[in-house]
Amino acid sequence: MVNPDGVDLDSLIEKLLEGGYPPEANYLFQGDYVDRDKQSIECICLLLAYKIKCSENFFILRGNHECASINRIYGFYDDLQALVQHQDKGITDWSEIDRGVPFTFGPDVFSRLTQKHDIDMVCRTHQCVEDGYEFFAKRQLVTLVGAPNYRGEFDNSGAMMNVDESLLSSFHIMKPAEKRKPVFRKRSASHFKQYASR
Repeated sequence: MVNPDGVDLDSLIEKLLEGGYPPEANYLFQGDYVDRDKQSIECICLLLAYKIKCSENFFILRGNHECASINRIYGFYDDLQALVQHQDKGITDWSEIDRGVPFTFGPDVFSRLTQKHDIDMVCRTHQCVEDGYEFFAKRQLVTLVGAPNYRGEFDNSGAMMNVDESLLSSFHIMKPAEKRKPVFRKRSASHFKQYASR
């Protein structure tokens, strides 16, 4: 059993080296993998990769840091958002983001990744794009935004992606609504008292 509390990527790899790499050794990790180090993303990705590869003898429990509210407070959400929202069509290879640790990537790197891992397409969210969906890297990556007029701040379409049995994709587009005035009217306190007394 491993308590990864306060573990960074280097010490996580050391623990695996000492105990033996899976599947030679059995592991039970006890939670709290993120929000501990600047390499939280790399730590959880390594653990999840081992969980997928060695599901019979590699177990990871959810700790109190593996929930949305804690992720937002301690920065893991921001780290993830910064990582996935920054790809640039003009970048070849890798480039550091101005804001710090994560990297941007260009279509050449993404194409090598998908080719190496035999991935046809990646679908991602959490970035607003004007037409509801947007392709990147020769249609190997598609960004979807589900909500038209995202957060009430953008004039974007929303999209749903349908993938059929032969893996052919199509999109259902939801056009943005026209800017309208609110439909409610200002009411007096006596108006609300009338309904509250019923």
